[in-house]
Amino acid sequence: MNAPTTLAERAAIRFYRLLLHLYPRGFLADWRHELVATFADRARDRRGPFGFVALVAEAIADVVPNALAAHRDLLRQDLRYAWRTLGRTPGFAITA
Repeated sequence: MNAPTTLAERAAIRFYRLLLHLYPRGFLADWRHELVATFADRARDRRGPFGFVALVAEAIADVVPNALAAHRDLLRQDLRYAWRTLGRTPGFAITA
């Protein structure tokens, strides 16, 4: 990954890094560097007067629904685990 050259590229990448905080921490620990590198490549290819605006709009349209889906999947996994655990220990479930 080459360093961003223009002010617009640096600003877009900084904004993207902020957006990435919408993802769960575990997901970010595994994928942050790859996501930023891919976005930086897209930012480098984007030119023109509306390039920055289009890039930011694409980032929002990409990150927000995917981050929500990642949180939904984690919640679903946690709820399944909780139900399985409570199903194995019904006495605990009654007293809780």
